[in-house]
Amino acid sequence: MSRLTKHIPFYEDFTKKIKLSLHNFGVNNSVTSNSYFANLLGFKGDNANTQFSNYVNGNGKNFTTRELIRLIELMGNDSKPILDYMCDKAGFVCSERATPHKHIEDIRDILQKFSIDNGLLNASFLNAIKDNNIDEEETKQLKELSYQFRARLLQFEFALSEKLK
Repeated sequence: MSRLTKHIPFYEDFTKKIKLSLHNFGVNNSVTSNSYFANLLGFKGDNANTQFSNYVNGNGKNFTTRELIRLIELMGNDSKPILDYMCDKAGFVCSERATPHKHIEDIRDILQKFSIDNGLLNASFLNAIKDNNIDEEETKQLKELSYQFRARLLQFEFALSEKLK
């Protein structure tokens, strides 16, 4: 029995976040993400795509820390689901870094998105408590929406801080 099997859980949700990020990257960049990343991460031969897929799906293979960091680096903004998952596991919130030259319009856009996130969170909560019970699926949805809410607030605060510099 492998050390991983006995002592370290599989984290299926993390695998889903990697797949979501890869899918988003593929759609946003018009590439077949498995082929693209298999090549960039050094998978070789006729079965490079299969090798990469085994890592993505956790089929007995796991990315090294260096490979995962490189994957995140290559995906850029599309890696946010992966980072959100890891931050949430550690009790942190991941938000976009404020750019030094934020204009008032950019800050206004962030605040408007924050207001939308707030509305979605409130509407979901009100919907969830209609039956005086919040089930597991509703709890997961509320947790995800509240995470996005906090991330957007941090993004707004960072944008304001950058404006002060």
